[in-house]
Amino acid sequence: MAANMVTAALRAVRDEAEAARAQAAGSATRYPIGSIDFTRDDWIEHYGDLQ
Repeated sequence: MAANMVTAALRAVRDEAEAARAQAAGSATRYPIGSIDFTRDDWIEHYGDLQ
């Protein structure tokens, strides 16, 4: 059980790093449906202001 938690944590770190690299390269679309935190500021940065 603990190994699964460690694996999940490492995968989350890796996925965030890959997403950041793709976004910096201008080749990423982030969909707010995953288990990674997606804050209001993240939304505004990616999609623009809500208003």
